[in-house]
Amino acid sequence: MVEARRHLAREKRVVGARRSGLRDFWIAARTFFRHPSMVGSSFPASQRMVSRMFRSVDWNAINLMVEFGPGTGAFTATALGYLRPDATLLAIDTSSDFTQHLRRTLGGDSRLIVVTGSASDLDAILAARGINHIDCILSGLPFSTLSEAEARRIVDASARLLRPSGSFLAYQMRTAIRPYLVARFDTVMHDFEWWNLPPCHLYRACLNASGVLLRANGMQPRHRVLLSGPPRNGKTSVAEAVAEALAVQFFTVRYDALVGSYLGETNTRLARLFDYARTVPCDLFFDEFDSIGKERGDIHETGEIKRVVSFLLMQIDQLPSYVVTIAATNHAELLDRAVWRRFQLRLSLPQPSTEALAVFLQRQFDIWPEPAGTRASTVASRLGEISYAETLEFCQTVRRQHILSLGGRSIKDILKEQLDLWATRVGTNEVNAARSGKAAPSPE
Repeated sequence: MVEARRHLAREKRVVGARRSGLRDFWIAARTFFRHPSMVGSSFPASQRMVSRMFRSVDWNAINLMVEFGPGTGAFTATALGYLRPDATLLAIDTSSDFTQHLRRTLGGDSRLIVVTGSASDLDAILAARGINHIDCILSGLPFSTLSEAEARRIVDASARLLRPSGSFLAYQMRTAIRPYLVARFDTVMHDFEWWNLPPCHLYRACLNASGVLLRANGMQPRHRVLLSGPPRNGKTSVAEAVAEALAVQFFTVRYDALVGSYLGETNTRLARLFDYARTVPCDLFFDEFDSIGKERGDIHETGEIKRVVSFLLMQIDQLPSYVVTIAATNHAELLDRAVWRRFQLRLSLPQPSTEALAVFLQRQFDIWPEPAGTRASTVASRLGEISYAETLEFCQTVRRQHILSLGGRSIKDILKEQLDLWATRVGTNEVNAARSGKAAPSPE
C-alpha cells in the first residue's frame, strides 16, 4: 500500500513536469539546424522511449544522476519525477538554448543543476562541486558525430567515476557508441525503440550487470548475510571487504549507543538507524549480533528485549537491496530462530585447519625481507589450533623483533625463539580447564 502511494506520487510529479510538446519541438528543431553536429535529433524523445529507457533503474539507490545532452528535457523531467527528494540530477549540455530552456521550465526543482559545458570536461565539472562518484549516467550525445578521442574520453571518464553498481544509459540513432562501451564496461545490453522519431538504439552498460539484470526481471539481489564462527577468524574482515568491493560506505552498529534503559528507547534509536541507512548505498554491519538478536523464547529475558528483536527483524526485512546488511556472531546457538530466515546467505567461518594456516603463513613469509628458514606447514603444526588473527599477531611479533634488532639477528633465529615461547603460552584449553576444575591436557 505504501509502495502504491509512492508510485502515484511519482507519477503525479512526472505528469506535472511535462511541458508543451510543440514548444519543445520548436526549440529542438531550431537548435538542430543551427548546430546539427551537436544535437542528436530535431525531435524531442517520445515518452514511450523515456519509459523504456528507465524501466529497470533502481531510483532509490541513486544519489547523483548525470545527464549528457538533455536537450529539451524529456528525460530530465521524468527522472526528476522518480528521483528521491534528496537526490541530485546534474544536466550538462553545450547548447545555451537548451540549458536556458531547462532553467526556465524545470529550474524550480532544487535537485536539478544545469551546466552549460561539454561532457568531455566531466572531471572538472564534478571536481568544482566536490563530487567523486556518480550512480547513473544518461547520455543523449550523438556519438556518431564526435571525434574518436572525444568519444573515448567521455566514456573513459564515465566508467571511472561510476560506482561499481552504477550504469551508463544511452539512446542513439546509430551504433557508433557500442565499441567504446564494450571496451570499458563488463556488460553492454542493447535494445531498440521504434516508437520514436527517429527510432533509437538503447544501451545499458554496467560494470557489474547482475543487479540490473535481476531488477529488470522483477527480482532483487541478495543483500543480507549472516556470518558465524569462532572469534578472530575474519568475520569483520569479510564485511569490510564487501564494502570495499562495492565502493560503498561501511557502517558498524554500536550497541552502547543503540540500547537504551527506558521502555521503547531502543526501538526509537533502531528506527533512526535504519532510516539513515536507507538514505545511501552502504554496508550495514552488526557485530556480535547475538547480543541483540537473541532467542525470544528465553524465559530469562524481559518482554522489552522481545519487542526489540521483533522490531529489529521487521526493519531488516524492509531494507532496500542497495543496503547490504551483514551480521556476525560467535554464538549462533543464541540467535532467535526467526533470524536465520531473514538472511539469504548464511556463511560459516570455522577455525582454520593446519593446511589453511600454512597457506596464510606462507603469504606472510613471502613479504619478509629474509627467508623464514622453516616451512610454513611446520610452523602451522607447532602453533596448533589458533585463529587467523592470532597467527597474524605471531608473524607480526617475529617481524617486530627483527626490526628492533637492527639487523643483528636473523628472522630464522627469531622465528625459532618465538616458536619455543609459543609452546609455553597459556591457551584457551588451560583456561577452560581451570574454570571447570579439570586437568588440562599436557602439551605434546
